[in-house]
This record gives sequence, C-alpha cells and structure tokens, in this order.
Amino acid sequence: MARLPIERETKSKLVAILQEKRNIELVIPSKHYAVIREDPEDDKFIDCAVEAQADYIISGDEHLLRVRVYQGTPIYSPKEFLEIIGP
Repeated sequence: MARLPIERETKSKLVAILQEKRNIELVIPSKHYAVIREDPEDDKFIDCAVEAQADYIISGDEHLLRVRVYQGTPIYSPKEFLEIIGP
C-alpha cells in the first residue's frame, strides 16, 4: 500500500481540527458499499461516511481520491481540505 506524503504543517493543522471533540463521532455502518475494486479495504471509509452523512472524506489514499465524490460526499486530500476551509 502506498501512502502519499503529508507535509508537516498540513498534518499539524489536521490534527488540531480532529482534536476538537465536535469533529469526532463513533460510526458503525449498517451497509457496505463496494466502490473501490482495486482495494476493497478502502470501502470502509465510504461505508462510514455514508452512515454518518459526512460533509467530507479526507484521505491521502489514491483509490479514494480517484472516486472524488460518493453519494454527494466529496473526497479531498488533506491539502485540498485545508485550502477549502481556509486559515
């Protein structure tokens, strides 16, 4: 499995956002969506996002990033996400 490198500053900003309790939710998906044929293990992120009615999926995974949007939920790289939400 290849991972995209995340710049230190980007990583720090994302960690700060995730540390806010309002951004964390336990989700147990009730359905499974077979979306990513190249790596079916990645589907768990789609499953959770759909169940949680997530606003975004943020990932450095190339398979997820190729999907771009699933059931109205956009999929962004960490850098793209930080550009969208601003400073």
